[in-house]
Amino acid sequence: NVYVKEGVTGLIFKTGDTNDLVKKLEQCFEVGKLERMGKIGRVEICEKHGLEIGQRRFISTLQK
Repeated sequence: NVYVKEGVTGLIFKTGDTNDLVKKLEQCFEVGKLERMGKIGRVEICEKHGLEIGQRRFISTLQK
């Protein structure tokens, strides 16, 4: 997954594996975990896909 880094910016469970899903949901109750992952995820997305980056990519595409 290009957007979610397991345990860093989010949680990913194995498709069809309810035990894995339960484990991931239990992790959501760890104090501060969701807030921490959310903050890290936001920073990463803004750095990689922010307005400035988008503008540069758009201009680069137009120039080609």
